[in-house]
Amino acid sequence: MRRVLFVFPTEWDRRQLAACRDRWEDEYEVVFGEPADSDWCWDMDVLAEIDRLVEGWRGRVDGVTSSSDYPGAAVAAAVAGALGLPGSRPEAVVGCSHKFHCRRLQARVAPAAVPPFALLDPTRPPSSLDEVGFPCFVKPVKGSFSVQTRKVESIDELASFLRSPAVHEFLGWYTKVFDRLVRRWLGESHARFFLAEGLLRGEQVTVEGFVSGGEVEHLGIVDSVMHSGTRSFRRFDFPSALPAEVQARMASVVRRIVPAIGLSETMFNVELMYDPATGAAHVIEVNPRLCGQFADLYEKVDGTNGYLVALALATGRRPRLARGAGPCRVASSH
Repeated sequence: MRRVLFVFPTEWDRRQLAACRDRWEDEYEVVFGEPADSDWCWDMDVLAEIDRLVEGWRGRVDGVTSSSDYPGAAVAAAVAGALGLPGSRPEAVVGCSHKFHCRRLQARVAPAAVPPFALLDPTRPPSSLDEVGFPCFVKPVKGSFSVQTRKVESIDELASFLRSPAVHEFLGWYTKVFDRLVRRWLGESHARFFLAEGLLRGEQVTVEGFVSGGEVEHLGIVDSVMHSGTRSFRRFDFPSALPAEVQARMASVVRRIVPAIGLSETMFNVELMYDPATGAAHVIEVNPRLCGQFADLYEKVDGTNGYLVALALATGRRPRLARGAGPCRVASSH
């Protein structure tokens, strides 16, 4: 029996693990740490929290993981590293979560799959943005749920947005924890910056997979179905309806960028955009963690639950995958 600690556990963790309990309870003991993903505070001393977890669980746990985007994934990597347990290095996870840092790594190995981008200092809005152009998409280097992201049509609109009270408030509290993580593991001070990127059009998908023993494997490609005329998610469908050739190209891009980022012994999910008009496929972002909402989609179609993969990786085991062994041909999450 191997004990696995979920740091900053989410409601997806609780629901999905309960639903597939019979698949893991003979091999693993799952422990949900505190606080939960929904309970952490913006002014938390995240480095002290990491030290607390390390001392509290030293010698008492066989693996550490998290499906929490922020700050769970980075904290799990830091705790696992300090305890000598499997997982990515914290600098790789923090770097992956830093959208500008991650874009630079992506551009080195898959330039055709990366839109033009530029770092923006909100305290000094640029006088031009020739390297990206307008209209463009602007987002924080660390954000969540599209908060403080938008399409911008001109340099004046960009300056007005960056100087807005909402952006000032966002940078004053939301990025405080991330700033501490970035300074500790990247030695940079860009946690409170924004990123401008060329607009991406088309159909959005997520390639989810894992790295084990230096090899990148994929669980599947999930389609994001939007409400008509919006970029708001309506549902997620697996398997993807995109042509097999397009899916293969996307998987090839992912196999190049994930090792370049430095992820190892971990799950990941990569959001991409496919433009059927041009045939181009571009990376939106890379998330160094399990996607809790998708875990049972793979089980329903292929017979492999994403949480079983996460448990295996956290304890140094190579995940066992099934293909086409589920009871359904298609599965959706709303």
